[in-house]
Amino acid sequence: MADLKLQQIKKAFGDHIILDRFDLHIRSGECFTIIGPSGCGKTIILRLIAGFETPDAGEVLIGETKVADTHHALPPEERKIGVVFQDYAVWPHKTVYGNVAYPLEIAGVTKSDIAKRVHDALALVNLDGYEMRFPYQLSGGQQQRVALARALVMRPEILLLDEPLTNLDANLREEMRFEIKEIQKATGATILYVTHDQEVAMALSDRLAVMDEAGRIHQIDTPEIIYTHPIDIFVFKFLGISNIISIKVSEHFASAKIEDKTVELPFVAPSSMEGKEGILGFRPMDVQIERKGNSADFPAIATRVTILGPIVDYLFDFQGIPIRAQALTDDALAADLILEPGEKVFLSVLEPKWFNSEGVAQQ
Repeated sequence: MADLKLQQIKKAFGDHIILDRFDLHIRSGECFTIIGPSGCGKTIILRLIAGFETPDAGEVLIGETKVADTHHALPPEERKIGVVFQDYAVWPHKTVYGNVAYPLEIAGVTKSDIAKRVHDALALVNLDGYEMRFPYQLSGGQQQRVALARALVMRPEILLLDEPLTNLDANLREEMRFEIKEIQKATGATILYVTHDQEVAMALSDRLAVMDEAGRIHQIDTPEIIYTHPIDIFVFKFLGISNIISIKVSEHFASAKIEDKTVELPFVAPSSMEGKEGILGFRPMDVQIERKGNSADFPAIATRVTILGPIVDYLFDFQGIPIRAQALTDDALAADLILEPGEKVFLSVLEPKWFNSEGVAQQ
């Protein structure tokens, strides 16, 4: 397999700069995800790697081979890359076998080798026995598997996945993201997955990169580190629902300005924020709810309580500050916390995150 490197890449369309001095190093054999909002340049990165676009500056390397710079670009078919897009693009007039075999036929592979490689590719995606079916006879998830098999049949060193699960329903998305991880383990291929779906990114990735709208990477690390130790407020807000409160710190404690009043918050801020303004953030699942409180808790009024299957989602009011909280439904039932609007409870927060006025994380 091979490392993948983009070095000092610039890409623009007219006056609109998509990527500027962009660097990325993906290790051989890892499943790496780029996550970011629509329009941040994720798909352009894939197209540059695949050879469908050429860089205006910089270079793309697969292993030790430079596959693109401003002077030359290796054709896509010579890059040992498989690509799966959001639109599966399976041919409706071809059987599953015909769809998967097509790139091998174009490459001039013998019929006996084609048969074996198609069988192996379909086995990888759990489509044994579906060879003679047509796409209209398949579910959306099965069609996506056909597209994956067609990419895998060429035995790529690198597999590029561009939002391939977006058009699937929730159950199929969950099923397919685990299958993609199993495929990566079975083949050893380097996988680059781009998405705006945080759940998919967290489930699939060995490492992930968080990009902003301007095409800048804010943080690269394991999903666990990025979730628990976001480098800045952008990363914190992008990875899931969050409570965000603008604060000022005085004598180690935080306060918030709500309309014309100051609300004292029961949080001890890092010493680096003493006397400064900043941002306090915490996840809904980090909010603890109790019927009875102590001096470290703060009272709040339930304004909305919604059972979302395994999760109960709450909205509380604390002196004009909206607080979002979540709890496992079984835990909420056991603790008598299926509340009615207007009920008073006491809240505490586990591991709040602190950011300075520039949005940089503080310890």
